Amino acid sequence: MENSGSCGPIRILYVEDSPEDTVMVRRFIEESSLRDVHLHCVIDPELDLDGEVEQPWDLVLLSYRLGIINGVEFLKYLREAGAQCPVIMLTGPGDTSMISQLMRLGVEDFLVKDTLSPERLWVSIEATLKRKRQEEERIQLEERNRQLERLACLGETIAMAGHSIKNILTAIRGSMAVINDILSESEDRHLPAHWGIINRSLNQLNSFVLEMLDFAKSEEIRLRTADLNALCRETIKDCAMLARENGVRLHDELYPHLPPFRLDPERIKDALLNLVKNSIEACAEVGGGRVTLSTDLLQPTGEVSITVADNGPGICETVKNKLFKPFTSTKGPRGTGLGLAIVERNVLAHEGKISLESNGHGGAEFRIKLPIRVPQKTPARLAVARL
Repeated sequence: MENSGSCGPIRILYVEDSPEDTVMVRRFIEESSLRDVHLHCVIDPELDLDGEVEQPWDLVLLSYRLGIINGVEFLKYLREAGAQCPVIMLTGPGDTSMISQLMRLGVEDFLVKDTLSPERLWVSIEATLKRKRQEEERIQLEERNRQLERLACLGETIAMAGHSIKNILTAIRGSMAVINDILSESEDRHLPAHWGIINRSLNQLNSFVLEMLDFAKSEEIRLRTADLNALCRETIKDCAMLARENGVRLHDELYPHLPPFRLDPERIKDALLNLVKNSIEACAEVGGGRVTLSTDLLQPTGEVSITVADNGPGICETVKNKLFKPFTSTKGPRGTGLGLAIVERNVLAHEGKISLESNGHGGAEFRIKLPIRVPQKTPARLAVARL
């Protein structure tokens, strides 16, 4: 329902019952704005505005007096309808009695129409949007920290269980070596077949435990200047044989002017390998598969984008929301459900983001965004909180 406003046009909903004031405010914005503004004016607030409220507005300009209703009643309607975007209230010189109530409803600023100027209006809009962006960043940071804390607790539990299981497997595999020698001398032709099933199952369990321990291990992220495109080419090369075996075409589309920047090459390479291998295995199920690994430079945000896209069967909506949670897998018994959780952990450790998006052609499209500049307070070695 809200738009970030960080790039593209600023979307402003202006609710006013005075045509003269509407013309004035539109003129002020056109005179003072240094950015592209999409101003949508509503001069009859008694109409059904459900469709308007649902639009992704960055900001609402709201007149306090609106005919038979006032700004307080209309603002309550906005909040009840789910609109949480910031509001600037335009008032008359005597409309100050309801300021405290309006502030509790989320009004960011109050502007008196009689003394309003293009500069004053635009300063208020810019300051309100800046506070909105800062609040969004704070919420994202808190959520990322909560996510890391949950992963840390889960990692400690998995580490304890994994080490215990690994010790048991070591004893079993030692006994298996002895039994293998005995079976090689046996004349019973059924025993080797059944034993092979047990052997394969134990190997699968061993792989699962190793992945659990990889998820749980506590390491420091080691930042150094690296060439992301080179890591992508290495990933393509490492996955080439798997792609050929599954009849999948694998290629890259790398932004040629991507500058080197500080990252942990091992962790990013591990994330890329995981995503590309997943896409190859997904495409193998449909035939004629295609997997593309691409990079791009996002100029407005100062981020680097990494995309792994395929034309496989895609991922159903019920799984999308929990795909990065541990032990969620689309591979059935073949998957551990930890691969994408490890990918997300590595991305979060870089203060980045990962998302699953629709590529418009079916299949799946995973997109990683990494900051190209390490914050000044970030040391060369960042501790990953006991993941």
